[in-house]
Amino acid sequence: MPDFGETTFICGSQVTSVPTLWIYLVGGVAGAVTLGCILAALKMLVHPGETALDHPKRRILAPDR
Repeated sequence: MPDFGETTFICGSQVTSVPTLWIYLVGGVAGAVTLGCILAALKMLVHPGETALDHPKRRILAPDR
């Protein structure tokens, strides 16, 4: 694994490595946001929380349809 800021040559092109810490930090934040969104969606799917009798879902899910 290259050190922070180390310059390497790949196929004759100069490539400066990106600090590994930043890659893991950005990936971790993106993963946490994705996991949070999935968990929130599942929570709303299982327990939506609408209890009002005039909520539109009552008309859509009416037994006469």
